[in-house]
Amino acid sequence: MRPFSVAENEGFRILLHVLEPHYEAPSRAHFSQNVLQKQTTFDSHTSDNLSEILKGAVAEWRISRPYAPVPVTTDNARNIANAVIAARLSPHIRCCARTINLAAQKGMGVNQMSRLLDRVRKIVTFFHRSAAAAAVLKDKQKMLQLPSHKLVQDVATRWNQSHDMLERYLEQQAVFSALTDKSVKKNIKDIVTLSDIDVKLGGDVVQLLKPLKTVTLLMSTDQMPTISMVMPLKHRILASMKHSSSESETVKETKSAIATDFEDPYSDADRALIEFLHVSTALDPRFKSLPFLDEATNAAVFRSLTEGILDNCSHPVQAQTSREETDKEIASSSSASDGPPRAKKAQIAELFRDLFPTTSSSKPFPQVVEEEVQHYKSVQSLPVESNPLV
Repeated sequence: MRPFSVAENEGFRILLHVLEPHYEAPSRAHFSQNVLQKQTTFDSHTSDNLSEILKGAVAEWRISRPYAPVPVTTDNARNIANAVIAARLSPHIRCCARTINLAAQKGMGVNQMSRLLDRVRKIVTFFHRSAAAAAVLKDKQKMLQLPSHKLVQDVATRWNQSHDMLERYLEQQAVFSALTDKSVKKNIKDIVTLSDIDVKLGGDVVQLLKPLKTVTLLMSTDQMPTISMVMPLKHRILASMKHSSSESETVKETKSAIATDFEDPYSDADRALIEFLHVSTALDPRFKSLPFLDEATNAAVFRSLTEGILDNCSHPVQAQTSREETDKEIASSSSASDGPPRAKKAQIAELFRDLFPTTSSSKPFPQVVEEEVQHYKSVQSLPVESNPLV
């Protein structure tokens, strides 16, 4: 219940720096979500208990609609997934950023990868704990004309920090030079320097994880809708995890582990979820061309969108304004008190009405919807970097 400005308080930032020196505190404009409610439960977190809480929240906030689903985004915990099913909420969307995190950790768990990270982690820890070794490293950086960057210490549960740790290690060729320095070498215990094969693997892994790092940063935005990004991101991630004949077996194994774990929450077997995500993407004017889908599936998505509009809208609308409505508008305009421009509208109508009559026929509502959807589909897409909400 603190004000957002507390994030910019100097004392608060000092506290965060002491707790975690590598964490960059956000400004007050950065927040992840609007919270409607939070609830403490003293019952066991079983699926049945959690489903009752979810149903209660939906009822209390009157979120349920007879003509629309109530989508739910959660982490990947099994009890939460079962609770969503028990509460009859649909579709259930697994948090994309969380899914990427879990998939990346699967990749990091591959034996050779895990050993590589463990070796780098020990070296980084040594330089963090030894002031003398850190001083030698700094001297070597100057000598080799390298950036005077500190080595990054990772946290096991945050794969992106492991990426940053590897990337920084590879940048700092001064590390090997510092480790072989006499004053440092005598204090090294249980530390194995990286071989050329390890260094190459590290470089391959940094490149492998780069798309996931970019996606994670993109999904952390607080200014753009993200549900429409899920399917395009799935396509790009899986494409980046395809094997190349020149890759090592470790890289191939890492890619396979990541791809399998990432694809599972968005499996084609869950047709309701996939259809919801496809339509969400089609409704984003940046991604509506759906280039990652074949022609038949693309057409099916827009057909589903059209049918959804027809299902949700039970009242037909006039395709064109009727003559009576036009007369009322003109009368209203001419009687308004804001001067000649509105009076001119009435004069133009009187002068040209017979020459350019307005038809009063209306189109069937399904035809109106079909034309509107096709018009939306045909209009040029927005640049991907633009904000569709604007």
